[in-house]
Amino acid sequence: MSDFRTSVRMFHQHCNEKRVEAARDLVERLGQAAVSEADHIMLGYCQSRLGMFEQAERTLSAVWPSLTPREAQTVNVARELATVKLHLRKIDEGSAIDKLLHSRSWYTLPDPEAAAFIPLVKERLLEEGDAVEGKRVFVMFAGGQGDNIEQFRHFDNLLAEGASVVCANPPASLCELFANAPVALTQLRGTYAAIAECDAIALGHMLNWRYWRDGAPAAARADYLRQVRPRERPIEVAPQPGKRKIGIVWRSDNTTWEQCRHEPFRSMALSTLEPLLADTGSRFFSLQFGSLTQSEQAILARHDVVDAAPLVHSFADLAEIVAQLDLVVTIDSAGAHLCGALDVPVWNLLAQVSDWRWGDAAQRSTPFYRSMRLFRQKTLGDWEPVIAEVCAELARVSPGSF
Repeated sequence: MSDFRTSVRMFHQHCNEKRVEAARDLVERLGQAAVSEADHIMLGYCQSRLGMFEQAERTLSAVWPSLTPREAQTVNVARELATVKLHLRKIDEGSAIDKLLHSRSWYTLPDPEAAAFIPLVKERLLEEGDAVEGKRVFVMFAGGQGDNIEQFRHFDNLLAEGASVVCANPPASLCELFANAPVALTQLRGTYAAIAECDAIALGHMLNWRYWRDGAPAAARADYLRQVRPRERPIEVAPQPGKRKIGIVWRSDNTTWEQCRHEPFRSMALSTLEPLLADTGSRFFSLQFGSLTQSEQAILARHDVVDAAPLVHSFADLAEIVAQLDLVVTIDSAGAHLCGALDVPVWNLLAQVSDWRWGDAAQRSTPFYRSMRLFRQKTLGDWEPVIAEVCAELARVSPGSF
């Protein structure tokens, strides 16, 4: 293969266009052509993206020992290797790499503009075994807003462990919801002066490992978020007598692997949901964030789906809506995490390559959220059998059984 990098770019283009078979064919040829260390690193990323985790583990494990510690490329390889091992349910091995990457000696802030914070973070970063009793702890959220919602569960755990105060600087869209939670949170601006007043800095996603028990992170309570009451302008969902109220989300606004490692495979075309929308015993409500295409608008109109998204300006708004629904059917999204944290029934539709936190291919429930059920692809890119399973299950269960 004359230009390995060009072929790798072509592979990712195939994936971005959901051309799975073309991507599989190309990654096999990449495996035969890889020669240099750089080739094998790129190959490992490609294998991981398609869910070829055993192959990716072999590829990246062969490269990892020869890399110079703490260099940017080394960190990237280690991060991918940790993720691959976690997908393979090698939790001890994957978490050990993750903890190394987020230790005081290795950790670097992802935002180059935050360089001034590095000495402070390295001095106060909470590591495994460090006590929090009597300390003022600042939690740095990581990932997207769904991840932030999931990480919020651990504020209770920190307080139960003896932290005097738990502080954070949540995204604006989550501030009202978090302020209303049955968990004591002190919201701060993420300035150097504010963070310097704290005794310890915890990375939100690393708290999962701190509180990992029996195959999942422990949580003090299932419904650790709640609706904001009262609201200045209440949002009401108009029911139809005798019909179930079901919310739907079918795609993410992220489109590429660089934006989110599960894109674009975690999203689907709205037309794929049409067999579900044809259910006459349900009224559907679109919770899809962002502008809709003309095709999507036509499908919603054809099935008399209520577009509730224009009413949503924050997660407090979304919480108020989903709490009035019988069920939410969604792709892996912030909305899925929100429903789980509110203990609202939610069916999470997962691509064949999805986040490792949702467990292995056999899992149909998750210890993260008791109100969530998982519906999984068997073949990457093929959503039709998943929607058929959802339709069959919807026909089988009564509303109270969601």
